Amino acid sequence: MQIYGYPGERVDFVSRSAAAGSIMAGDSREYVEEFFGPAHTRSEDEISYFSRSVVLRFEDDKVREIALYPQRSKRERIDVFVGKTRLSGLDANGIAEVVSRPGGGLIATPAEEGLGEVIFRL
Repeated sequence: MQIYGYPGERVDFVSRSAAAGSIMAGDSREYVEEFFGPAHTRSEDEISYFSRSVVLRFEDDKVREIALYPQRSKRERIDVFVGKTRLSGLDANGIAEVVSRPGGGLIATPAEEGLGEVIFRL
């Protein structure tokens, strides 16, 4: 799966089969569950999918943040992009450079191998 994030706007999800869709700032929990299907895990303010590799956080039942944990995915490789810049595969310095770009709304931390966490604030 390829995930393209645009902090403050939307996150696009593209599957291996080239099926695509977006979650936008303010989308409802109901819409997210129509998009992904029933949540794998859920709490009052978040739901998750794909072995908790995609976690959507809500405020007043509206999407406010999407957290990605690519290394948790057991079935499918997850590549994360910020716009057209590929975060997956960058070293810690490269990730820090992308995060420091103007605009905010992005947190990314490296793991020993690859990305540990990426958060898009919407």
